Amino acid sequence: MKHVFKYARKVSTSRVAILLIVFVCSSCTLEHAHSSNTPAPVINDSSWIFTATYTVPQTGRSGPVNGNYTVTYTPAKLRVYLPYFGEAYGGADVMSSDNPLDFTSTDFSGVPLRGKKGEHNIVIKPADNARVSSMSFTFYDNGNAHLDVIMNNRSGISFNGNVR
Repeated sequence: MKHVFKYARKVSTSRVAILLIVFVCSSCTLEHAHSSNTPAPVINDSSWIFTATYTVPQTGRSGPVNGNYTVTYTPAKLRVYLPYFGEAYGGADVMSSDNPLDFTSTDFSGVPLRGKKGEHNIVIKPADNARVSSMSFTFYDNGNAHLDVIMNNRSGISFNGNVR
């Protein structure tokens, strides 16, 4: 019986070692894949345009975006033109035919956050739009971007795309 436990311990240790090696190698490869010579946008005081290519609603189907949907940021103005798919909760203006993600804001705050290596994050909160609570952008060094939109009285939605 002692021999069985010794063999099982050796097999378990070798499997753990192999898994550890695979994990370390894959994380090195992923880190290298995210690094690029393309500079990320300076998100504090510059202008940039996020173009949505894929949408991920909290409810419903995810899929590619058909059309030219963008978020244009300048230090003085935020122009949002994105599709919305999701659920409305109590207090939402569901009888209106307006798209809740089609608006222009001139009263907003943009707070840059520290991201992981190769990421640049900013959270934008439009004060003059009662429908959107916050828009959290993640910009990657390779030009790709991700946007999470948290809404008031509606389910949230996410977008993948690129930034220039």
